[in-house]
This record gives sequence, structure tokens and C-alpha cells, in this order.
Amino acid sequence: MIMIYRRRVLLAVLERARDRVDKVRFQKLLFLLTRHQKEPAYHFLPCRFGGYSFQAARDARVLADHHGLLEIGDYDYRLRREGMKEEFLASLSDEDGEGLENVFQTYGNMRNDDLIYKIYEQYPGCAINSELLSRPHYSALQAMVEKEKPRPDTGRPTLYTIGYESLCVEQYVSRLIEKNVSILVDVRRNPLSRKYGFSKSHLIRITGECGIEYQHIPALGIEGSKRRNLKSRNDYDRLFNSYRKSLPHKEVELNRLQDIFGDHPRIALTCFEKDHTWCHRNALAEAVQERHSVRVEHL
Repeated sequence: MIMIYRRRVLLAVLERARDRVDKVRFQKLLFLLTRHQKEPAYHFLPCRFGGYSFQAARDARVLADHHGLLEIGDYDYRLRREGMKEEFLASLSDEDGEGLENVFQTYGNMRNDDLIYKIYEQYPGCAINSELLSRPHYSALQAMVEKEKPRPDTGRPTLYTIGYESLCVEQYVSRLIEKNVSILVDVRRNPLSRKYGFSKSHLIRITGECGIEYQHIPALGIEGSKRRNLKSRNDYDRLFNSYRKSLPHKEVELNRLQDIFGDHPRIALTCFEKDHTWCHRNALAEAVQERHSVRVEHL
């Protein structure tokens, strides 16, 4: 079977766990394995129970629904062995195989509470949004985790812009967390994406898990019809010049951005393109900067 490597990693973790593991423990073991990898198969966000990979959970669902390799229960994952000939552990690189074995030798026999405690102790940044810290078992870690939280910024309001091209959703949201962004403003006309995590419904859920509010202002986007037949830099420049000329007619939407800044001095505009100079969000940020005393930073 042809399969992307990261999903082989996921299945190898299950295989090493004797084909069945609860969902929380699975995420923790996978997180620890990625600490051994030079290029992590998955990235993680600080969520309610510590580091969590939305992409890994999505991949597990794909492997269950489309490949029949997994069964997903309410609380666990189970590897389906019926008719399966492949050994996924054997398909890992030597480095990943050794790393996975190291994880299981070191942490494999720990109870979940002890495993999570150890991870929070070693990687406190993953616990900044954890609900578990309020429990007595984790109280000794609270000060350590508190130091990892982004510090509130009392300086000049900052408008960030970010595109998700070339990023997975965990890398993308991590950049927002690092900058202590409190509101993500989606300025796509149609907030849909074939790339997992970047359609509106997914972004609302994922950013919300990390304490970031999502808002969508579609009128600040560009109609799809105007993006057709863009081939050269000149084509894009003409498009963005036309967009700049349209902004004075979007007073309601620009005032909405100003209102957001009133209570949230660190917000981010988002669209697709990695390079802001090839995206309309650059022209929008310039317009906001001209109207208000804000600093602009492109992530």
C-alpha cells in the first residue's frame, strides 16, 4: 500500500502499543516521538490536555474511514489486523525506530497521570492551556508553566498578517501563539481550503482550543472571478491597485477592524499566500496603518 510516511509513523506507534491505546496516551506518545525527530512527522498545539496534534487525529480518521486500518472507539484507537501483512514498525527509518523504542522503554509503563506530568515537566510550553494544572497532582508545575505563557503586550497595537501556504495548521497557530495574538481575522472572501485545518469551521475550533478568537470579514476579501488568469507580477499589481481603490468603500468593515483593536491590541489578518507581497492582505494592512497608529508585522 502506498502511504505517506507520517501515517506510517502513526500506525507504528499503535503497533508498538500492542495494537490498542487510549486517545490521550496516543497523543502523548506521538508527541514524545516527535521530540526525537529532526523533521517531526507531526506538530502539536498547547490545548486542554497539553500538546495535541489535530493533523494526527485527522489522519487516524482517514486511516479508519478510507483504509480500514483502524477502529476508533469513544476513548481509544485499535489497529485492525484482519488480512494485514505489513509491519509498520519495520517501515520506519532507523532513527525513528530507535526513537520510538526509546519512548516506550522510558515512558511505556507509566500511568497516564504520571506520563502527562513528566511531559509537562520536561516541555512546560505544551501545558500553557491545560485544564489539568488545576488538579492537585499537577500543582507543583504551575509556576513553571506560567513562565512559558506569552506575556501581555502593553505597547503599541500591532497588526500581524499571516498566510497558511506551506504551513500545517499546528505550525500556523503556533506562530499566532508566539506573538500573543488574541483575535484572528480571516479576510478571504470564501474561507474554504482543501488543506486540512484551514476551512472556517476547522479554524474556529482549532484556534478556539488555543484561546484565540476567530472572526471572518468576507467583504475584505477579493472575489474569485478577479483572481482568474493571474500570471505575472504585473497582473497581481493591477489587482492589488484595484483593491486599494476599493477600500474607501469598505468603511463599515474597516471600522470593524478598528473596533477590534480597541479591546485587542494584537490581532492578525489571514489569507493563503506565504509571501504577503503576493496577497491582498498586504494592501489591507497598509490601509489600516495609514488610518490608525498601529505597527504592522508580517509573519
